[in-house]
Amino acid sequence: MKKPDSPIPFGYKTSWLCVKAQDSLDALRVLGLKNPQEANWESGIQALEQGKVFVSPVISGYILVIGYEGNQIGTLPEDPRELCELGKLFPQVQYYASHRVAEYAAWAKFEEGELIRAYAWCGDQGEVLINEGIVTPQEEQIGMGNPLADPLGTDDWDAFDVPDEESVVELAALWGVDPLFRGEYPKSTGFVCDR
Repeated sequence: MKKPDSPIPFGYKTSWLCVKAQDSLDALRVLGLKNPQEANWESGIQALEQGKVFVSPVISGYILVIGYEGNQIGTLPEDPRELCELGKLFPQVQYYASHRVAEYAAWAKFEEGELIRAYAWCGDQGEVLINEGIVTPQEEQIGMGNPLADPLGTDDWDAFDVPDEESVVELAALWGVDPLFRGEYPKSTGFVCDR
């Protein structure tokens, strides 16, 4: 068993779920993750480089599933049906992803199986991949109150809000759990799993 340690900040160039749940083992079973091995934060975050998933302990009523990629490599599908099905399995599911090089930023929030909000932008393609639901107050708070919806339909991108990796991290902190862990958290362990 790995010695419990404090949460390690993450959130850049990765994707993750934030799931409202009370038990990490139950959550990873529902998600269909395989071969769970107890791991502390240091070994769990390191295992992401080998294509593993790290399932955190419960933090403020949520479990983080770091390295979750869904059907595609770290991207929110244009058609969010896969996540809608997942959203029905928990009271609340949030999805986040960012990639600095591709200028990719994405988030989605489901409550009681219903899609509340989903947005994904890929800057290197100049494309909004999805923009569904009403902009939330938390998006407005991080400066995403007027998101770019159709880059091809406008000549004035400066009139709209375009997200970056900081937008993803800040929204995650407001919607559920701060992936930078600014604050005090107890030492703990989670699980490293295969997809």
